[in-house]
Amino acid sequence: RVSQDTSSQVWSNGGATVTNNKASSTSNIIDSSNPVRFYKNSSLKIEYSNIVKLVIKSKVYSDNNYAEPFANSITGADVTVDGEVVTIVFSKAVDVVEFAALTAQARAYSIEVFTA
Repeated sequence: RVSQDTSSQVWSNGGATVTNNKASSTSNIIDSSNPVRFYKNSSLKIEYSNIVKLVIKSKVYSDNNYAEPFANSITGADVTVDGEVVTIVFSKAVDVVEFAALTAQARAYSIEVFTA
């Protein structure tokens, strides 16, 4: 993790940058990892050159599917949810993927970035 406060968290690994921003969420960003918590109406931005696919590993509990908000909060891509795994495939390579306002709380154990 590069930085963390009540408004945002930023991670950088292998040239990819992931930003969790409070945006219009009423909940502050907390110091969370494994999983990272993304609250309803917060934003998630992933930056890397030539992204063609993302695979987000989440968690499904009996009363809550923390994977679904990732799928429900992205447009312009082919999205599938298989239990706790969300796969997002873009028709052309992009350098920035942004989930502007998550539809509900989401959790991620890992985010894999695939390039062209």
